[in-house]
Amino acid sequence: MTLWYFFKCTIEAAGKLKEMLDTYRDVSSLEINFAKSSFVVGPNTPTDLRMAISRLFNIQSVVGIG
Repeated sequence: MTLWYFFKCTIEAAGKLKEMLDTYRDVSSLEINFAKSSFVVGPNTPTDLRMAISRLFNIQSVVGIG
């Protein structure tokens, strides 16, 4: 399953997304396999922000183009 979710790249917005995914897990008994997940950020996203979001989800980030 592919999930696309677009938001302003802030740690607060990423935290809200994490909360939504945790709620999904709790109500559906299904869990996202973060080992098979990644997220894409724009090339102007600061490295420290990209790394903080990566740690929050424990997933790899990919710098997008454009």
